[in-house]
Amino acid sequence: MKIKAHKPLIVFMILAFSAFTASAAFPGISSPRPWPVRNLPIVIGNTAYTLQFYGDEPAFHHGLDILEPAGTPVYAPVSGKITAGYYYRIKIPYTFEIAIEEKDGTVWQFHHLDPRTIPASLLSLAARGGRVSSGAFLGRIYNASEMGSGISPHVHINVIDSEGRYQEALRFFAPLKDSVSPVIRGMYLIDSKNRVLADDEKGLLSAQRNFHPAAIIVDAFDLISPSIVETTPASIQVLALVDGGKRETTLAKRSFYRLPGKDFFTGISGVYQIKPIWFPDGRILNNQIEISPDLKRARRFLFRFPLSKIHSGVSGLKILVTDFSGNQASKSWVFPKPSSISSAKFEKANQLAHSLYPAFY
Repeated sequence: MKIKAHKPLIVFMILAFSAFTASAAFPGISSPRPWPVRNLPIVIGNTAYTLQFYGDEPAFHHGLDILEPAGTPVYAPVSGKITAGYYYRIKIPYTFEIAIEEKDGTVWQFHHLDPRTIPASLLSLAARGGRVSSGAFLGRIYNASEMGSGISPHVHINVIDSEGRYQEALRFFAPLKDSVSPVIRGMYLIDSKNRVLADDEKGLLSAQRNFHPAAIIVDAFDLISPSIVETTPASIQVLALVDGGKRETTLAKRSFYRLPGKDFFTGISGVYQIKPIWFPDGRILNNQIEISPDLKRARRFLFRFPLSKIHSGVSGLKILVTDFSGNQASKSWVFPKPSSISSAKFEKANQLAHSLYPAFY
């Protein structure tokens, strides 16, 4: 769509989003399984959709991390056929796995159990394709600090359905008593070169008429009490504010309960803004996914909602973020008037971004 020179960019428009995964409320199950650790409270780290990198390649975390001290006992939450072995070519205690396959084909995988603590009777069952009952002792959490990597001890749980898709394990367990709402740090409108055209605090950062918005970026996270580790919420919804904010229309919704593909790479760029976004003043905003050993460095997740077309008519946007316990956070953004940032400042920031992150461009 061609925008006339006298119309300020973005001030009056409806944003139509490219389709992704839409769902109603975050789905639980009718008969929750018992939590595999019995220490209270349950402390959650990563969830299935949490962004991480395998080397330089972005991916979904694809499983649930329960942060517990080394040596914490882990018990089977389901009954089924058991297998045991290493899930990675490097065979160290950290890469040991116990897996249980239910009758319906759902596979539960438990990573980072210390193989020295697995009962011999369990290993014997696994060797002959035997079955284990819910509540059986599987082993103890490995002390990951032995590797000198700064990784906190935890058990990683994958739930893979009969179609080979990774599910969010949280939905299979009894709900946690979490009263902490998600946090929305900011909203950004970017162009195809990942330049920030506008944000929800400072308004339009460019008075140029020839920029075409390519995506809305939502900077948001959840804290699952009592954990202080930022992770992915259950869903994010983008709504258009129309009639001066009197009405709301849903433009896009993503619910994070099952990965888009049968691996942990498919669809990642449709969920996260992988490349850094940058501002005319030279600031750069990027995902921050590493958990510092002291848990003091905040993590950041930039969710991407691509724009497919623009129509006239809207006065702003509203973001609604829901966590796995139903707590919600919302933030509205009424489109502002343009500021006087020049094209030269955008180009200067462009050069800076390329010099700092050459691999991304």
